[in-house]
Amino acid sequence: MESKTKINIFRLDSWIRAVYMILFGFLSFISRFIVLVICLLQFILVLLTGELNRNLKSFGERVSIWTYQAFLFLTYNTDEKPYPFSDWPEVTPIEKQVNIDELSGDQDIEVPTFVKKNEEKIEV
Repeated sequence: MESKTKINIFRLDSWIRAVYMILFGFLSFISRFIVLVICLLQFILVLLTGELNRNLKSFGERVSIWTYQAFLFLTYNTDEKPYPFSDWPEVTPIEKQVNIDELSGDQDIEVPTFVKKNEEKIEV
């Protein structure tokens, strides 16, 4: 049993992975800070203009996907290293219009006060 432990301790690929884990662990802290900044910027822009900034939304989604990929690597759920060792995450745009009254068969659905119930469509 002891010899198997010694073999595992001296495996070079485990130590190389440890270096990558330290790198991606550090980068994941930075990515979470970037997501927080994007959230604040997006909130301010929505307050000022009433609209989402599509570029910020797309970038935020890509950074979120990258962070998820980094966590999968860090937790040994995958051996695939995230960007820059693989492609930067791509997103597929979802342009869907939803009518508030179609969200539920019940027409007496409670809608938050910041949403106008009579408005035809809401972008999701």
